[in-house]
Amino acid sequence: PSNYSIDNGTFGNICSAGSPTITGSAVAGNGSQVWTISCSGTGVWSALSVHTVTVKDAQDLSGNTIDPNPSTRAFGNPTP
Repeated sequence: PSNYSIDNGTFGNICSAGSPTITGSAVAGNGSQVWTISCSGTGVWSALSVHTVTVKDAQDLSGNTIDPNPSTRAFGNPTP
């Protein structure tokens, strides 16, 4: 999770209550991994908006830094 940030580390207004968290599942045999962004506790998603998630200095199972570094992708959080 320390390699990931949302809205340049500010988390924007992604949660109207609770704190945004990023958690990762175990790495699968094929090297893939699922990351979940959620609002903690009784947190609630804010109204639909666009955010960016950035990954920096992530490595594959062989220790090679994944390119491009950093990599940023836009996503929309769901309506409450």
